[in-house]
Amino acid sequence: MLERQVTRDYFYGGKQLPDTREERETVLTLGELLNDVMSSGVHVHERIPDSESAGPWAEYCRHTVENSPVVRHLLQAHPTWWPHLMSVLPDHLLEADDPHHVPAPRTDQLGT
Repeated sequence: MLERQVTRDYFYGGKQLPDTREERETVLTLGELLNDVMSSGVHVHERIPDSESAGPWAEYCRHTVENSPVVRHLLQAHPTWWPHLMSVLPDHLLEADDPHHVPAPRTDQLGT
């Protein structure tokens, strides 16, 4: 995200998946990495229950999922990939979008 700061809105600003294949693949990959980090953080906090940052970390994860259609699409498409992250999310966060469809790029923009 540091090299492509324009991607931030996909994760914190509610921006939908891009239409072009290259940008879409980049955003999905970044979303997978972000889910990995959030899930790992939740797992660490589960293993260290006395951690004072467990509550704020879970809140950050919920906020990020709530504000990122990309992250929600990935969680819906692959719910077993991030079980620790899923454990801190209220059900309603994942009910708002189509749980079986990560939008494909527009066919008129493939390869652009």
